[in-house]
Amino acid sequence: MMKMLETIKAWFSHKKNASLSIFMAFLVVVTLFATHLQWGNGQRMIEGEVPVYSSNRSDASPLIPIQKGEVYYPIHKEGDWEKILSPSRQIGFMPTTTLAEQTKASKRVAIVSSRTANLRRQPDAKSYLLATAKKGNQFVVLDENKEWIKVRHEKSIAYINAHSVNVRDGKIAKGANSSSIPMKDRKIKITANEAKLYAESHTNSTVIDHVKKGKTFQVVGVLEDFYEVAYNKDLFAFVKKSAAKANFTPIERVNIPKSIKDSTIVIDPGHGGEDPGASSDYTKKHEKDFTLKVSKALAKRLKGLGAHVILTREDDSNLSLRNRAKLANEETADVFISLHFDSSGENNENSGITSYYYNKHDLALSQVINHSLKKINIQNNGDQFGDFMVLRESDCPSVLLEMGYMNNKKDVKRIESKKYQQQLVYRISDGLENYFKNQGKIPQSKTK
Repeated sequence: MMKMLETIKAWFSHKKNASLSIFMAFLVVVTLFATHLQWGNGQRMIEGEVPVYSSNRSDASPLIPIQKGEVYYPIHKEGDWEKILSPSRQIGFMPTTTLAEQTKASKRVAIVSSRTANLRRQPDAKSYLLATAKKGNQFVVLDENKEWIKVRHEKSIAYINAHSVNVRDGKIAKGANSSSIPMKDRKIKITANEAKLYAESHTNSTVIDHVKKGKTFQVVGVLEDFYEVAYNKDLFAFVKKSAAKANFTPIERVNIPKSIKDSTIVIDPGHGGEDPGASSDYTKKHEKDFTLKVSKALAKRLKGLGAHVILTREDDSNLSLRNRAKLANEETADVFISLHFDSSGENNENSGITSYYYNKHDLALSQVINHSLKKINIQNNGDQFGDFMVLRESDCPSVLLEMGYMNNKKDVKRIESKKYQQQLVYRISDGLENYFKNQGKIPQSKTK
């Protein structure tokens, strides 16, 4: 092959048009490469659909599967994988055991136990969302660990969080529904004679457009009373649910889990990356540094109590406010907590902890956690209404905690101390335990 390439190079070297020579050489090489594959190893025809992956790893991204009757070219084997040139001329990897054979050999089935379960391309909560399954849907298990279940999804594979399913021995029951609507196929059709498209998920926000009955939109999110839709390729908008009909069943609010062990909790360390949050004259660190530190410690504590915990960020990176809430919605979280440290106009003007809520279903969560935080020896400013995007756009009960002032000297001394950070972690986690245990009942103050 190398001698052949040298011959081609020499043959074209005398040509005046160098660009044409290079292009012609490229065509010849590609043709020879394809011919070499066909002559050397022999083309093969697929008798049944086979998945193709980007690498020879079990968690690799799936490529376009090879359909029945299509031809591919094997290159060589690598362990339990075969490297191939697919019909779409992509280099990929096929398991030597086909997906159909894996499915047939499987002796385990996953049954969705939560109200919904997200099917993702990779075993990662931030991986591409393929579809959302409903409670009772069943899937063939291909592999499993404590965090993720690898399942057969339609003609390929997907990953479901282990906390969202019950896995048992056996096969999928006859008549069991394993279908789900991919996010890209979720649409609404305007049923009102005229509907307003809002810039945000409330009717006091700017009206972007008025649309007529029959207009359809792709749905990118579902909030309490609104669908979030793709208005155009650059802009999302919100339409009231009462003005449209969906081709899927929106997620409805359900009862609070009876135990923290059955809960999914999203913790949002405020700010991050290029957004430092509040700064201070009393420390070189910024708000973003302390929110991340406390959030990580809280996540560890809650995981130890059996909760399924997701952090919106795990390093010094930034995520938009909308995407923080969107992550909680995609994960069908039971609780969303955004952690912050406050600041005021003048140094040492204000002090203490404040709990913020937006919707009425946030209030109980805010009050239960704030009740627990009162056990810390710092001023407590109680519960207050807060019109924050992360609260407005979150489907689940949500709270934003300001845990001290960055421009109060005494507060900063506490915030920097390991003791105070531990107190915050234990008081918040105790509040969450009581929230689930008492089914969100607002704590009653004892009267003498």
